[in-house]
Amino acid sequence: SKEVVQLELGDQMMSLGYSVLIIEDDPEIQEIYSLVFEMNQEWRIVKQCTNGFSAVAHYLSCQEKPSVVIIDFQLEGCTGLEVAQFILNINPLQKIVFVTASTDKLRQQIKHNSDLSRVPILVKPFRLTKLINLLKNLSPG
Repeated sequence: SKEVVQLELGDQMMSLGYSVLIIEDDPEIQEIYSLVFEMNQEWRIVKQCTNGFSAVAHYLSCQEKPSVVIIDFQLEGCTGLEVAQFILNINPLQKIVFVTASTDKLRQQIKHNSDLSRVPILVKPFRLTKLINLLKNLSPG
């Protein structure tokens, strides 16, 4: 049908851009991410995970790693910090962005970790243009 063809074309076009894995437990913020990335055709969401465990499982299972991983610092089960460290242990070159409302706590926990101290921090609430500019600066090429 016509809808199927449009979806297939859309997927082909989307695969040319950058991919992002989002780890965020707040449904409202997940929805905002969805809207932002729908409007910006350079980027596509490969998966939205609501906790660190599902994110790690997805990251381990995906053959093509995402261009960028956006991680909420405060997650259920394990912290965004633990998820980021796990991902960087698998792929030290993975680009990651922390998103948090509690920057002092996050900065305190990462300041002695050379891998994590390089990870940019986006402070909630943030402007969508700031997110897009940060992603553009992280993207390859």
